[in-house]
Amino acid sequence: MLVNALVKRGSLYMQHEKVEDSLRDFDRAALLDPTNSDVFHHRGQIHLLIGKVDAAMSDFKTAVELNSNFPIAFVQRCYTDYRYAYQLGDKAKVEEVMKKFEEAIKNFPKCVECYVLYAQVLCDQGEHERADSFYVKALEVDPENPTTLVHRALLILQWKGDLAQARSYITQALEIDDKCELAYENLATIEVQTGNLKRGVELFDKAIPLAKTEMEMAHLFSLRDAAVAQLKIVEKMGINIPNLGTL
Repeated sequence: MLVNALVKRGSLYMQHEKVEDSLRDFDRAALLDPTNSDVFHHRGQIHLLIGKVDAAMSDFKTAVELNSNFPIAFVQRCYTDYRYAYQLGDKAKVEEVMKKFEEAIKNFPKCVECYVLYAQVLCDQGEHERADSFYVKALEVDPENPTTLVHRALLILQWKGDLAQARSYITQALEIDDKCELAYENLATIEVQTGNLKRGVELFDKAIPLAKTEMEMAHLFSLRDAAVAQLKIVEKMGINIPNLGTL
């Protein structure tokens, strides 16, 4: 019971960006129950968020060793190992990790995160078509996953610059979940970048109350404020807003 309480409180601390308090709870939980894979998985996620890749790798490794049938921990270990190898420029290690991703998908074919994280890695390497095929597979496993649709939209933008298709995917995501902050933020960004400033501000206004942390909220406010500032300049100068994206 105490370990579960520490995990819950540690997660809440992290949502409020109290990193030291969060890690203190997870460290204590790990001492109390060193065979609990969930504790190491959660702590690994925190280490990854704050950029402590070495510590994250160690935690994910321990989580998988404690529970080999833990798909999210397995694939997040792959992702963390990839980031580390990529930063070092270790091509041999990158190839090794790519095989681990394929192993994850083979062993856990119903785990959406396996397909999504592999797609992100493939996109990072410029293999856009293969990345898209894995987003398709992720959506076959879970067609009602709004986050996957948003990630696919971002891939389409990066790969083909297809604004219409990207908007379509994000709109689908919002039809599935009208509380998807990631969808509002990215659709707002697209609208601002294409000159639809008023619409962009409206979408940022919808995203802000859905932010999970103070940092996310501050980020959204900064994007909204920038869009408002642009809108004021556009209106003052009498610029034709629909054509702004082509200037």
